[in-house]
Amino acid sequence: MNKKNADQKASHTQSPYHSTSARAQRARILERLRQGPADTLSIRCDLSVLMPAPRILELKQRGFLIETHRISVIDDNGTLHRGVALYVLREVAE
Repeated sequence: MNKKNADQKASHTQSPYHSTSARAQRARILERLRQGPADTLSIRCDLSVLMPAPRILELKQRGFLIETHRISVIDDNGTLHRGVALYVLREVAE
């Protein structure tokens, strides 16, 4: 049983999708934004990035032109959230 738990834990640390490092989070967000706009709630849910805003700021500081628009979103529980950030990648850094 202990070996099984250790194996599961190791698989999470090896997967970039499960990594909580800032670098891995930036990579996931950038990959997603290249597909189209994404809002804070979807980035949290779909990409496992708890706080997208700092990662977006870091991408901007690295030369990516990312616009932020404010939208209203209804979450999975039916709660309306106003002022949610919608991120749009306009230009890729070289």
